[in-house]
Amino acid sequence: LTYAINIAERLGIDLHILTGLVMPGSHSHAEQGPSSGQAQADMEKAARELLNEAADQARQARVSAVTHMAWGAIPTTILQTASAAGCDLIVLGTRRRTGTERQELGHIARAVAANAPQSVLVVKRPLARRALLGRRILVAAGHSSWSKYAVEHAIGLAQVLGLEVCVLH
Repeated sequence: LTYAINIAERLGIDLHILTGLVMPGSHSHAEQGPSSGQAQADMEKAARELLNEAADQARQARVSAVTHMAWGAIPTTILQTASAAGCDLIVLGTRRRTGTERQELGHIARAVAANAPQSVLVVKRPLARRALLGRRILVAAGHSSWSKYAVEHAIGLAQVLGLEVCVLH
């Protein structure tokens, strides 16, 4: 969240914050809400509290925040909300994985990145305190049109955020 707030602050844009809800123990791809009214109410109350805290954190940084809460499969909920809100960038957090798991993104980040029409930024929790956006962006370039787009996007982002670009070809 802090990373997304920092980007929104530097770009002077609104931040949309989403909490997707899935019943504990249910299949993560279920498209429906919970069957128990009390369980649903409890989860929605906790989600509203989380969203209010996140919006307060954004407002403290003078960033306009719009909050969203939705039931359903998390990747689908993220994609639908981003589309409905007209978002140009999706920022997702991912936990640090160990062993052979670290070779892959989590299933939610992977599903969103594979299906989103807009750019997706996957943020890992930093191990040490340092500048939230750092100083440099590395962009890997090749001969494809997608690679060219990635370079253009990295340059544009670097210009707005005041970062250096390192290009690996």
